[in-house]
Amino acid sequence: MSLLTGRRGVCCLLGALISGLAGAAQAGPSAAEMARIERLLAMIGSRRDMRLVRNGQEHDTDTAVSFLRGKLKHYGDDIKTAEDFIERLASRSSTTGQLYWVRLADGRQIPAGDFLRIELARLDKAAASR
Repeated sequence: MSLLTGRRGVCCLLGALISGLAGAAQAGPSAAEMARIERLLAMIGSRRDMRLVRNGQEHDTDTAVSFLRGKLKHYGDDIKTAEDFIERLASRSSTTGQLYWVRLADGRQIPAGDFLRIELARLDKAAASR
């Protein structure tokens, strides 16, 4: 075996290893976890009886879903589970650190993270019973 062939083999091996590590580091949520996130977003979008309060401003659910999808697109590589999505993207402002709130039709306000964890558990239970 020549020296050139040996170097080429090592370079190919290192390239494959680096490529594999980069892909694993940026994988984002699995298909199953992405389906859970999508169910959660669909639930939010279907609720006309609530508003998302973000940095003191009230938003309808269509706007909330659009905003959360944008955050997921931007930070999605760091999200592995639906729980990560709730905790890291859907509970508080990444700019101000302020909590997001869900305002229900009766005027009650619930921290968005608490509300979304309860709804995710309900959605998971419904999906498991099918």
